[in-house]
Amino acid sequence: MLSYLRKIRKKLLQQNRVTQYLTYAIGEIILVVIGILIALSINNWNEARKHKITELGFVKSLVKDLNEDLIALESTIEYNDIKVSRLDSLLKYAGTDINAMKNQNQLYSLLRRSLFNRRSFQNQNRTLLKLSALDTEVIRTHVADSLAIFQQALIRLEEQETSYVQILRETYIFSNKLFKNYHFSNEDYVVNVKFTGKLFPPIHTDVNLQDEFFNLAGMARGVSNNYVSNFLRGHLQTTKNLKNFLEKEYKL
Repeated sequence: MLSYLRKIRKKLLQQNRVTQYLTYAIGEIILVVIGILIALSINNWNEARKHKITELGFVKSLVKDLNEDLIALESTIEYNDIKVSRLDSLLKYAGTDINAMKNQNQLYSLLRRSLFNRRSFQNQNRTLLKLSALDTEVIRTHVADSLAIFQQALIRLEEQETSYVQILRETYIFSNKLFKNYHFSNEDYVVNVKFTGKLFPPIHTDVNLQDEFFNLAGMARGVSNNYVSNFLRGHLQTTKNLKNFLEKEYKL
């Protein structure tokens, strides 16, 4: 083809047919431009196809993570609801004469079940961590905006988790001044996480120490309830919304 075009161009020049040559030259340029545009179009189409494959794979993986988040959130909410109710039961003893109690095991039991074994939510952020490494053209703009908002919600949740864990830890550490927690590891009192019924040693009789403990326990209750009600449940709905949005957007 190129050889044929060169022959035409040479023949026109030899015949001194300048006008026809110029017309031919313009036509040749147009053909070259069309060829380039076709090549670019094919390349763009191929890149777009690759982006769609990458985008769909990313979204499917993210939806899988979100489903795991929903299971973890529901479990964490249920667990912490129970802990809040146990803190409520513990706080009923605030202001009472606990030194006069003949059996203080109930206080030990409530302490163990409300302050031990903290459980906070850990999101499955495996796919989200890959977001920053993706080409900005891969993810649709409005989807990327929704993911950015979701990531900000995660940051706020993590900040609240820090407060939640901190206050429970402080209350538990302080409880060592009031309760003799080392007896929890003694099988005379606890076997397989169950109380044997044997009376624990008496709680420290200092009323000021007791009041300070119950003040801390009240703060722990407030932070725990806020963590569950305003953040975990809020994030549960946010996660559901994002999951439903992605499934509808990508017809999953």
